[in-house]
This record gives sequence, structure tokens and C-alpha cells, in this order.
Amino acid sequence: MNISELTRKSIQTITKNGNTVTPLIFFETFCGEARRNRVAVEDCELIKNYIEKLDKEFKVEAHRYNIRTVPEFLSYLTSALNRMNQNHLATRHNSLLELSRKIAEALLLIDNKSINDLAGRTSGLLNRSHTPQNLDDMRREWGRFAIEYKGERSRQRLSQFVNVEQDDDIDTLIDKVIPLLEREKSMRGGHGVIDLLMQSAKPSLSNEKSAELDKIYKTLRANPDKIYDPETQEKISNLYDKRVEADRGEEKRTLQQAKKLVGSLVDEVDSPKAQTEQKEIEVKEKIEILKNGVNAIEQNSDDSKEILTSLEDGIESIGKQTSGLFSSLKKYSTGLFDVKDKIDKFENELNSRRREADRDMLTGMRNRKGFEYDLSEVEKEFQEHGNNYSVIVIDIDGFRTIAEKYGNDAGDLIIRYFSKILKEYISVGDSTARYGEDRFVVSLPNRNLGDALQFVKKFKEKVKHTKFVYKDERVIVTFSAGISDREGVEDVTKIIDNSYKMLKEAKARGKNGFYPEE
Repeated sequence: MNISELTRKSIQTITKNGNTVTPLIFFETFCGEARRNRVAVEDCELIKNYIEKLDKEFKVEAHRYNIRTVPEFLSYLTSALNRMNQNHLATRHNSLLELSRKIAEALLLIDNKSINDLAGRTSGLLNRSHTPQNLDDMRREWGRFAIEYKGERSRQRLSQFVNVEQDDDIDTLIDKVIPLLEREKSMRGGHGVIDLLMQSAKPSLSNEKSAELDKIYKTLRANPDKIYDPETQEKISNLYDKRVEADRGEEKRTLQQAKKLVGSLVDEVDSPKAQTEQKEIEVKEKIEILKNGVNAIEQNSDDSKEILTSLEDGIESIGKQTSGLFSSLKKYSTGLFDVKDKIDKFENELNSRRREADRDMLTGMRNRKGFEYDLSEVEKEFQEHGNNYSVIVIDIDGFRTIAEKYGNDAGDLIIRYFSKILKEYISVGDSTARYGEDRFVVSLPNRNLGDALQFVKKFKEKVKHTKFVYKDERVIVTFSAGISDREGVEDVTKIIDNSYKMLKEAKARGKNGFYPEE
């Protein structure tokens, strides 16, 4: 179909519809027929060409309204012009400008150097002549700041000292930190901590005087703030090392004296002259000296109690026999030689046995041995006074998956941080220990099963709101727990095993749970 045919058909259509042929009606009818018959007519593309010349915002609107005719286009332009009333735009512009200025002024009050700098430059820009270009530049700077802002990392660092909740603002955090600072201030202002620190640096066994210790003590008494001086702290650390050396030396001298006395005693027993009354008196005096040495060592060496008690009992037995016929001590000579051998063995193993601790190396918590000792003390209270107690076994959920995903260093970090939270959460008198790779155990003296359940629920909330972060990536940590109390088992040997069974039941029901639940 050509232009002539389109023209004739357009006139027929207008006449058929009972309309008068005017330029505007003809144009719209002609272009409509051209579109229906898929004939490209340049004049019919005028509206489209005009729309393409509009600004982006108006162009999008025109396409959204599907504008095709001249009346539609003129109606849209009239509406747009009305919306662009200069008084209205000026009022809106001034309101936005004043709002931006007030926001910049408010940001200047925030105690953050980077925010202060950006807010100050933004305020200066808004108060002088500005262009869309420099406003966009400032907007990009704020965008970079938002990406690089390390507020989350700062909260993580602060959470090591106080409980940081997700919705805490700066004032709330300050309210939590101030009590810690006030306690530190009171400690720094007094001499109690310094006295305790210096007392702990004194040897327990040796009576040797330390001029260096006295000098540091006088300095700190005169100026307590010196305790925060790195040089002073290094000197105190050296004093601790010297204390250990002095005590070990005193132990060694005491043991050597014991060896000598026991050897002399054996010789006296084997000697024919031991029949005399004078020799009997001398042996009794040596026994008394040896007993005093034993008592001194026993007070400062838990690991040596069994050997030293055996030694004391053997010597006490010998002392009693001296009240009768002294020659009957012959039959104890073999036992004395055994005691002498035990002392030799004890001296050779002393250093290694002293290094054996009841602490877990990674976390600093009690280990299995230390916890079992604590539990035995709680059991005594139960046997003597009927004081019930509870034991909780805790297992970190999916710990091996965490270690495999992030590496062993991340696993160690999670264990250390989890143990730190647990140690801080328990009360005075409670005991907690690391009982395996990712497993912990807690004893709660004087608390029944219901009390232990409340403990686990609250500790779960604590862990839930604690952020575990490794290399700026948050690691989600949950745990499962099994709970038992002493009255619910036959004897103390069953309570930990029963808590393990409860833990397995909790795991079977899904992660991040505990059993029994009520």
C-alpha cells in the first residue's frame, strides 16, 4: 500500500465515522492506518523523535504512558510543565538543602574522625555554590566510607571485654565500659593489687631476701601507675622466674638432706654400735629433722604427697620402735633402703613432674585430671551434707566442619574464644574444663537439674549474641549439651557418663539443643 492509497483510505475512514476532515484528525487517522498496514511513514515518527529528545526522566515516563498521538503528547507536556513550576521546584530544592545541612551538622557531633571530616566538607559544600558534579563526587565519598567503615570489627574487639548486643548504640556501649574503667581506676589508686603481686613474687620455700624485689615494691608503692610500664612488667616477670628457681633449689637441698639422713639412718641401723643408748638418741634426732624436711616439701608439692607420706610413715614407724629394743630396727633396714630409692627417683623426676599441670595448654582451663579433682571435692560435700550438684557436658556443633572450612588455626581460635566466654560465665565455686577437642564439662555445686537447665538456656543466649570472627568473616557457633545431677545417678563415677548420654540424645534431636529440656 502506497501513500496515495493510505490517504484515500484515511479520508474514507474519517467520513465513515462522521467526523470532519481536519489536519489533526487526518494526521492521527493516517498514522494509525500506516501502523496497521505496516507502512513506514517518516511524518508518523515525529512523536517518537520528539520523545527521544526529552531528558531521561521524562523519556521513561513517556514510554511508560505509551504516548503515540499528538494530543497525548501535548497533554503529557502540559502536565510535566505544571509539575515543573519554578516556585514549587525552588521550595523543594531549598527544603532538601536545609535537610542535608542539618544532617551534616548532626554528623559533626559524632565522635569519629572520618565522619567528622566528611561531614565538615559536606557542610562546607552545601553552604557555598555547588554543581551536580561536585555533589556527585561527595556522594561517592560517602559511599566509599560506608563500605570501608569498620564499626563491626570495633564491636568484635570490644566484645572481648563486655557483652555487646546487636542493637547497642555508642551510649549503651559507653555505659557498659565505664564500670570496667572505674574498677580499674580504683585498683590503680590503691596498693592492694601491688601488695598481692609482690607477695606472689616471693619464693615459697626459700628464705633468701631479694633486694630487687624490695626496690620494685617501694617504687610501685610510691607510684602505682608504674605497674603499667612495660619495663616494670618485664622486671616482675623476671622475679617470677627467679622465684621458681629459688623454690626448686630449696626443694633440691631438702631432698639431698633427706637422702643423707636416710642413708645415715640405714648405716646406724646396720651398725653393731646401734645398741647403745646414745646412738638411739642420735637416730631419733635425725628422724625428727627428716620429718621436718618432709613437711616443708609436702606443703608445696601436691605430686609428691604419696611418696612423702610413705616416707614419713616409715620413719614414724622406726621412731616408735626405738622405745623398745633398738636392735629390732634391723628388720626395717630393707624398708629404709626402699625409701632411699624412692627419694632418688623423686629427685630425678622432680622437674618433669613439676611441669605436669592440671591445665589445658590451648585454653588455660582445667584439664580432665584437674576437673576430676574438683569433682571429688564437690562429691565430699554431697556425701557429708547431702548437697546436690549438677554436671553439664557441652559439645560445639559441627566443629570439624568449621576446622575443615577455615583451617586448624580458625578451629583453635574458636576453641579459645568459646572457652573464654565459658570461664567468664560460670560463677565462683563452679568448675569447668576442656574434656576433648571440642568438648567441655561444667560442674555446678549446690544446684539441681532445674538450675542447670536455666544455666544452659542463658549461656545459649550468651553464645548466640557473641560474634565469632576469623579473618573478618563471621563464623556461626552453636553447641549442644547433656545435663545430669548427682541425685539422679548411683554414684559419682556415673554422673559424667550420664551427661554424655544426655548429650547424645540432644544431638540426635538436632543441633543447638540440650537434653533433658525440662
